Amino acid sequence: HRRRVGSYGRGVHRFPLVAAVALLCVGCTNEFSLSFSVEVADAVAAGVGDAGVAERASTSATPSSTASPSTSTTALPPRPITLGFVGDIHMTGSLSTRSPLAAVTALLSAPDLMFANLETVVGDAGEVGRPPIDKEFIFRSPPETLDVIAEAGIDVVGMANNHSWDYGPTGARVTRRRVDDSPLIGVGTGPDPVTAYAPAFITVTNQVVGVVSLSRVPCDWAGDSRAQRLEIAWGCDRFAIVAIAAIATASEQADVTVVMLHGGTEVSNCPGPRLRNVIDVWIEVGADIVAISHPHVLQGVEMVNGAAVLWSTGNFVFGNRGGRTGRSAVFEVTISAVVEEIRLIPTVLPGGIAAPAGDDAAARVRAEVSERSVGGHIDDDGILVPDELPSICG
Repeated sequence: HRRRVGSYGRGVHRFPLVAAVALLCVGCTNEFSLSFSVEVADAVAAGVGDAGVAERASTSATPSSTASPSTSTTALPPRPITLGFVGDIHMTGSLSTRSPLAAVTALLSAPDLMFANLETVVGDAGEVGRPPIDKEFIFRSPPETLDVIAEAGIDVVGMANNHSWDYGPTGARVTRRRVDDSPLIGVGTGPDPVTAYAPAFITVTNQVVGVVSLSRVPCDWAGDSRAQRLEIAWGCDRFAIVAIAAIATASEQADVTVVMLHGGTEVSNCPGPRLRNVIDVWIEVGADIVAISHPHVLQGVEMVNGAAVLWSTGNFVFGNRGGRTGRSAVFEVTISAVVEEIRLIPTVLPGGIAAPAGDDAAARVRAEVSERSVGGHIDDDGILVPDELPSICG
């Protein structure tokens, strides 16, 4: 894998897998978790899984015919491509019938490839059954949600998050099946753990983009020796072996490796030190872009050892309380052999519906992300500019 070396970061060497696991694999001495992780990691590396690996060729924001990443070599210097990222999406209640993405379709269709966090089970009530767990928020969006998302210009949905299991294994499997039957590319869940952890590969012009989706919330259950919820790809410490193997597998087969992570602390302005440690290791083993969701508010953007990190992409189409949770952005990362630019386009979501931000709200979004970014600030064009100004996040 070619570590990105740009004006923001420095080149680093591939981190040995054993050292990476030693840093992250807290509690991996548990016999079940260790054997599970090694078995699944081997299968992911071998490309085994009921659903296989999603492979799509794309020259625009809309995926087209299939192509094998092994035959899509980069003979010429890679042309810069722009990858777009937005945060949490669900369409519970009546959201799917209220054109929740109509006002931002142009923004979502502009990048070469657009990513979003699908934070909901998708399916009819009769398909997914009754929720097997007792929690305050349980999300189920109607099947037309996926058409709305795809028609707006979103291509890839990360599905590993704390709401993918709201309706248990049945809900997770139904959602993955429905996504696979749609124009969207889904990663992070599946009928089995191998499929859940398997990267997706998408060819964009002359670059292959590998995508992994992982969740670090909730991880408290992972201390149970039975460690169920096998339909979700976990980034919890106990499953560091298989998470790292998935990222390394994507890195070995792709020119650009994207990790979509659901993690962090809700409504916090800054990432915690443990999450920073985890992301450092994932970058060492091959991640070029890490896009994080779950805090429901925007955090900073940063270059870490040549990789682009979006510490929180916030809400996008999502019921919210207004204020910080009602401000968001479309994030764009332009990358060739290096990360060339990180840019954000401010948005808002009144009533849960995505819309471009007005001047005052846009300025506030840029200011909030600037004060939370380490090593740079967001200029008036929404571009991350390196500097040595202090940040509230370190």
